[in-house]
Amino acid sequence: MKLETEIEELFRLSLGENGGLDENRARKVCEFIEKCSDKPVEAYKAYLKLVKDKAEKDKASIESAAPLPEDSMQELKKIVLSMNPSASISVKINPDLIAGVKLSVGDEIVENSARAALEKLK
Repeated sequence: MKLETEIEELFRLSLGENGGLDENRARKVCEFIEKCSDKPVEAYKAYLKLVKDKAEKDKASIESAAPLPEDSMQELKKIVLSMNPSASISVKINPDLIAGVKLSVGDEIVENSARAALEKLK
């Protein structure tokens, strides 16, 4: 089996039930690589690249021009999690939006803000 294929399989073993990275599983994979790989440095590099890529895909943010009511925030979080169930969500107030919200999930962006509407008018 090629190293790349083996690392991809080990990476899959690092994922928890929700599809996100599981720290304990990842730690065990690293221990396995250290003990069993004949090319541990190459294996670590390949594994860490997959971990980094997954972490980037799992980043999500909810930006709003002003604080949102709790029920609105919960609805937005449901939308984000429907796009990526393993997303790690951060919440930010961004007055530059003027009004509205912007959702970022991995490399997808959904924006419904006054700023975006004004940009379209240019």
